[in-house]
Amino acid sequence: MLSRVAENMYWMSRYMERTGIQLRVLNSTYISDQDGLVKVDWNQIANHFSLNYPMDNNGGEVLGELIFDGQKDFSILNNVLKARENARSAQDHINRELWQSLNDFYHLIKDDYLKGQLAVDPMTVMDQLIKQAMVYDGIIHNSMNRGEAFCFMQLGKLIERGLQLIDLLKYHLTLDKSDCEKPNEQRWRYLLIALSGYETYLREHVGNLDPKLVFNQIMNNSNFPYSLDYNWERISVYLKMMKKEEIGLYHPDLNFISGKASSYIKYIQIPNDFDGQINYLNTVEKYYVDINRVLNND
Repeated sequence: MLSRVAENMYWMSRYMERTGIQLRVLNSTYISDQDGLVKVDWNQIANHFSLNYPMDNNGGEVLGELIFDGQKDFSILNNVLKARENARSAQDHINRELWQSLNDFYHLIKDDYLKGQLAVDPMTVMDQLIKQAMVYDGIIHNSMNRGEAFCFMQLGKLIERGLQLIDLLKYHLTLDKSDCEKPNEQRWRYLLIALSGYETYLREHVGNLDPKLVFNQIMNNSNFPYSLDYNWERISVYLKMMKKEEIGLYHPDLNFISGKASSYIKYIQIPNDFDGQINYLNTVEKYYVDINRVLNND
């Protein structure tokens, strides 16, 4: 496989993973706003997603910009467009079903009717987009050959997921600090809902929801697909697969970085104070940046 093609596969997966997580977060945020259990500042949401100009704290306006504005580099529409363009450049290494799912996603999000529906029923619109993202994931896991292309796609997905999770944890910790009160349990509950982790939490913990336990689940639960511990374990699996298959772009530094990151998450105790937690997350984030740098250099 040419390095250019490997890069196409890697970034296709990063853009699609970014799309899925952002849609889930926006959906759960909108639900929390409708439930009235969390006071949602849509200007904060806009700033978090790089919409750096004042709005009227209108959820519909923010959602419209973040999902459908093709002029914004960070919009869901542009994520899907970039993923599709990367897939187009690597069509010899993906199957027909995967290419079709990306095309379906692109035409769905470009549909003017769907865009018009956002003002009437945002939840239905986001549900359709989330389901299309799940179709894309399902096709990869059920039909893609476990070769070079699959390895680079999975590495892109897992690295993007890790970076998104760290970004979300920093965001929620910062909101708790700015509230100058105890952590907002309901806001952390909706974060778990966005990551499909609320039922996992309830099975393992009885009683009131504790933000510290939520933080720990997202960091350390090795059975939870949206935990950083699970994330690094899977990265290690695909790096070993690359080495075993003698994939040309495999680099020894990749295993070294992966091992350091996994050990750090497993054996370094998470601090209880805000500054310590942010520094902890910054250290884990650096491992993702380092592994991304090695891949880019190769």
